[in-house]
Amino acid sequence: MKNTKDIQFVGKHDYDKASAEIFASWNGKSFSVNIFKWELKSNGKEMKMGKGVVRVSGSPSIREKVFAEVERIIKLLDAGQWDGRKSVTA
Repeated sequence: MKNTKDIQFVGKHDYDKASAEIFASWNGKSFSVNIFKWELKSNGKEMKMGKGVVRVSGSPSIREKVFAEVERIIKLLDAGQWDGRKSVTA
């Protein structure tokens, strides 16, 4: 996840990998990763997380595949080539 004071990433997509890793380490049947778009705060000097754009879910046993899918989707979103789906199962 980017530094919130580094405003060059406004409009780009990202996810909170540290938080997602924690959820993936729990012994549940599945976990999900929220992809969001960085927005500029009203002070104009910092960024904030925007609302979720795409949610990628999968089993903790295939966590690396889920994270690879998240990275692929982020690249497509930033390039304007995403197909518009709101949720994806890896």
